[in-house]
Amino acid sequence: MNKGSLCVAKTAFVITEMRIMPGTNYLNGKKVLLRCDFDVPVVGGKIIEKFRIEKQKPVIDFL
Repeated sequence: MNKGSLCVAKTAFVITEMRIMPGTNYLNGKKVLLRCDFDVPVVGGKIIEKFRIEKQKPVIDFL
């Protein structure tokens, strides 16, 4: 797999490397199911930390 950009979380010592799948042309025009486990803190029904959600935007835009 090719190396993509680094995704760094705000918590200490957590670095996740996003990888790009080679040969994704077969996905053109297809529906894709993307599952994200954001596990974001919610207080009073409001999301108080959007960092994890915002970091997934490039993946969603790519798909």
